[in-house]
Order: sequence, then C-alpha cells, then structure tokens
Amino acid sequence: MLTAAPVALHAEASNAELAKEIAELKAQIREMRGAMASQKRVVEKVRVIASRRVAPAPAAAGGYPALPAGSVPAFVTASKQLQFGSLTITPGGFFEAASVFRSRTVQADINTPWNSIPFGPQAGTREFRFTSRASRVAALVEAQVTPTFLLSGYGELDFQGSGVNSNENQSNSFVPRIRNLYAAMDMTDYGVHVLAGQNWSLATMNSKGITPRNEVTPPGIDAGYVPGFVYKRQPQIRLTKDFGGKLWLSVSAEQPQTTYSGCVSGVNGTTLTAGTALNPVTGAPLTNSVTCQLPGVGILNGTTSTVGAAAGGQSITNFSLNHVPDVIGKAAYEARVGERDVHLEGFGLYRDIYDRVAYSTPLAAYSPQATNRDATGYGVGGGVIAALLPRKLDFQASTLYGRGVGSYGTSQLPDSTFGPTGAGSPITTLALLGGLVAHVTPSIDLYAFGGEEVAQPKYYTTNNAGASFATVGYGTPNANNTGCFNTITATSGIAPGNSLCTGNTKRIWQLTGGMWDRLYKGSFGEVRVGVQYSYTERELFSGNGVYAGTGTGSGGTVSAVGTLYGPGHFASPKQNENIVMTSLRYYPFQ
Repeated sequence: MLTAAPVALHAEASNAELAKEIAELKAQIREMRGAMASQKRVVEKVRVIASRRVAPAPAAAGGYPALPAGSVPAFVTASKQLQFGSLTITPGGFFEAASVFRSRTVQADINTPWNSIPFGPQAGTREFRFTSRASRVAALVEAQVTPTFLLSGYGELDFQGSGVNSNENQSNSFVPRIRNLYAAMDMTDYGVHVLAGQNWSLATMNSKGITPRNEVTPPGIDAGYVPGFVYKRQPQIRLTKDFGGKLWLSVSAEQPQTTYSGCVSGVNGTTLTAGTALNPVTGAPLTNSVTCQLPGVGILNGTTSTVGAAAGGQSITNFSLNHVPDVIGKAAYEARVGERDVHLEGFGLYRDIYDRVAYSTPLAAYSPQATNRDATGYGVGGGVIAALLPRKLDFQASTLYGRGVGSYGTSQLPDSTFGPTGAGSPITTLALLGGLVAHVTPSIDLYAFGGEEVAQPKYYTTNNAGASFATVGYGTPNANNTGCFNTITATSGIAPGNSLCTGNTKRIWQLTGGMWDRLYKGSFGEVRVGVQYSYTERELFSGNGVYAGTGTGSGGTVSAVGTLYGPGHFASPKQNENIVMTSLRYYPFQ
C-alpha cells in the first residue's frame, strides 16, 4: 500500500489539470462561436448592400467572372459534344483537298454534270483542277425536353456555291451554300416525327427507317454522284410514323421546280408548238406563245452585271412556274435475316407541271386568248440495302420510274417538253442504280457501282403553219446531228464549218469504282484518303445527218436537205467520259 500511495496522489493531480484544460477549451469554443456569429452578421450585411448596388458583381478568385444566378456552365464532353445547359451541340464536317481529271472538258468543279458531256470541238479537250469546295461544315443542336420529346436543328454547308465575282484567276473566292438546314421534333412515345426545312428529298433512300442524316449516297468522291442516283435537297414539311422501329410510313410536301426541254424564259418567252391546233373560227393553224419559267428577282436569286446590261445586271438563274408542291409518300421496312440486316423501301411521287399559253393567229378578226395549263407528273420507286456478308460486303440498289420526274435523277434529264396545245408534256424516264461496298480491312473500303438514266421520246408532228411537216418535242428524229463528231469547227471532211449537234439525251450510264483508306483514327479525329475512276457514256436520240463511219464519208448519201451523211446515219451519237478523282479528308469530329 505504501508503494501505491504516490501513484494515487499523481492521478489526483492529473485529473485536476485535465479539468482545468477542458474548462479553458470550452471558454475558447464559446468565444469562437461568438466570433462566427458576428462574422455571419457582417457577411449578411455585405450581401444585402451588394444586392442593392447597380454595379456588376466583383470578379471571382482567379480573374474569372462570377456566373449569374441560375446559370449553368458550358463544357465539352469526351465525345467532342458541346453542352450548353440543356442544349447539346454536335459539330461535324470535314476538310478536303481533291483533284479532278476528265478526258473531255465539261468546265465543272468536283460535281460532274452528266447531261453536259460534250460533243463537237469541246470534246477534243481535257480538264484538270484542284478543289477544296466539297469541304463541309455541320452542326446538330439537340434539346431533350422530356425523356420522350426531342427538339433538334441541323445545318450543313459546303462551298460549291458561286458568287457574282467567283473565279479561279487568283483568289478562288467561292461562297458557302446550304446543303441542309432544318428543324425536327421527335415524340418517341407516339412514334411521331416531324421535319421542316431543307433536307434530302423523301425520295432519297435511307439506311435506317425513314430518319434524317441516314440518307444513303454513293460512296465516291464525285459530287455529281452516279447516274441513276435519285435525290434532291429542297425545302419540305415531312410527317413520319414509326411502328416499333420496324415499319415506317411518311408523307412529305416538297418544293416544286420543273425542268424543261425547249423552254425559252421570260414573260414573252415563246415555244412554237402548234400547227396541229386550229383556230376554232377560221380553221387556220395557231401559234402558241408559252411562258414556263422566269428569272428570279429580289433575294430569290443573285444577279450579275454584263457589258451593255441595264443597271442591276441580269438574273443568272430562271425558275419554273409552280403552284402545287411535290407530294411524296414512302414506306420503309427493316428485318434481320439470320445475321444479315435488310432495309426495304418504296415510294410514290406526284407532281404538277404548270405553264401559261397564249394562242395567236395572223388573222385580226380572231382575238388572241390565254390560259394556264396543268399536266400531271408521277413516279414510283424503291430501294434495298442488304448485308450480303455481315460486316464484310454490303449491297444496295434503287430505282425511279415515271413521267415528269427526270430532275429527281442526278443526271438532270428534263421533266417535260410541250404538247401541241402548249401545255406541258411530261417525259417518261427511268433511273437505276446498284452497287457493292467491301470492307476489306477495318480501315479500307472498296466499292463498285453502276447506274443508268434513260428517257423516252416525246414529240408530235406539226405542219408548221402549213409550210412543211416537222416534229416538235423531245427526241425528235429531225434533230440536226451533223456536227456531233466535228472536233474542228472551221472545217470538216463531212460538213465543212458545221458544229451542230442538237439531238436530245436518250441515255446516260456509268460504271465506277474506288477505295477509301482510313489512315488515322483516334482522339484527334480521322484522316481518309480516296481515289475514284468512272467511265460514263452519254447517248443522244438519232437525228438526220449523223456520220458514224471513217474517212470523208465514203458510201454516203445526200439527204433531202442536202446534208452528206455516211453509213451510220440515223444512229444515236454517243460520247464517253473518263474521270479520275482523288481526295484527302480530315474529319476532326469523328
């Protein structure tokens, strides 16, 4: 017990010291609480005073401005999307450097006008150019209003527009143009989708149901695509209903625009069509004066100044007369056959072809009359996409047949000519396209496509006011084709000094192939390089005086109109075009 006494006494002293320290700490805590309360009162006073001031809030630490109340900061996601509050912006597009070589000059950039493959002297020249005008800028803006209601807007531009002063002399200053610019509403709980604005026509084939930004274009470099490809990009209002992601039904009202053969623009534009139409009073033949297209004015179209032109210049583009939209209905169905995905679609197209006709007569006793004329155009078409070998080989095909629908093909065959009364006479056309895409490696794709567009003749016989009989319209057999193969304008062994080649296009077909190689794919985007070769042939309707033989016309015959033609007369003139294109593209947002 003696040994335990010092320990007990030490414990009592330690407890007393501990109690004193605790009391001191409690006193300090009370002081800190008082100070914090006082500080809170000061902060509240400062907040009230600051809220009453008109001056902007002071900058936050680090020099960054303070965010206004209720604001949400913007940021970039890992997928390169921009997030602005509830808005998601997805950028897109690519930068391209391309080269174009053509065996016959068409004087075009990267988009080849297939219906302008030349005959005559121009066919003896070649064409080469570099271009970056197919480079593209795009942006998709989306707002998920509710889990089942999505608002979106999409814009896409390239640089294939041409300004008043655009040229290749020095600065190559070409201008942007609208490709697509539209708004969309998707109500997924009802399977209802609305699109309003400029987009690919509903007649263009899709790869996924009937959904925007899933249109299927030939994979080549040429912005003129492949003859037989069906497309337009035009303003429209579209309503689509999907049924469980398997079946889609859609209807679209789209911008009308009619292309003619034999239309002279202007208020006083005339097309001599009648000889068969008779004056109901005298029985004399009538001559029809037709107005079918007029120059654009205001912001509808730009103008260009020319030497001797009136102030303001002259319009560079004409627009057809239209008063009814094009109406397209379409159905698409998707299925999976084994491991193969199959997409099927079919559509119907209605068009109205509209002009104004004035009937006149040389007899003063009969007053001229004028009336508006309508003609009906229509078309039916469809397409299929199938994986022949899953992830290795894809097949696609599409078609459009009808009357008055030639401009829906990429070759731009005319929609209409004119009948004996001056009313529009729709031309029957057929467009076919088919192709294969082979995914040789994860980075290399090979493709081969073939396409064709064909027009049927549409003409009638007139007595030309009693003077002589002739044919008028599209594909007339009396077209003067004596100069189609005259590559020297000044002289020719067949028809000296003749460069006439007035026959209309009967058929355009093409075979093309190429490849794309993805050189790089990573967090910085993609780099692709491609090459394409195409062989195209343009064939005209037969006319008089076509020489298809050799030499100076041995065995030829003098026709009734005095034209010397050889053994090949009445043959359809044909011209070919060989094109090689290359492309280097950088996709920063892929």
